Amino acid sequence: MTQTLTDKEKTEKVKEYAAHTIGSEHTYTGLTALEYTDGMKFVAETCGAYWLLIMVDSLQPEVLKVLQEKKLRNFQVWVLKNKLLTSEGAVEWVLEAWSDLPGDSELLTRQTFEFSDFPMELLPFEFWVEYGTAMLKQER
Repeated sequence: MTQTLTDKEKTEKVKEYAAHTIGSEHTYTGLTALEYTDGMKFVAETCGAYWLLIMVDSLQPEVLKVLQEKKLRNFQVWVLKNKLLTSEGAVEWVLEAWSDLPGDSELLTRQTFEFSDFPMELLPFEFWVEYGTAMLKQER
């Protein structure tokens, strides 16, 4: 029987994992062309967020083109966040890719969407993609 975790439990598990990880022993493929590390697999499984890896993978051609045109290294900082749109609680989700530190580098792409079940307590959620491998920043 599969146990359903609350957002609070998901958040605690991911924060605990990230606090104790250094590097990754494995990379995984098959879901997308994008490889991903133990940490990203843990986040995807714990938070039901394989959709996030699929979305990042689908944006790679656009991002890589910008990196190449601007002669930037193949390093991407991805940030998932949200912002409150109305006093009634309407939220817009935002996924951005930056060429380095968010706000202090080149914005490579920005996607918005109306719904996500990703735990809000983990936001902003930052992870990196380097040479085709998505990883938690603690794993680099």
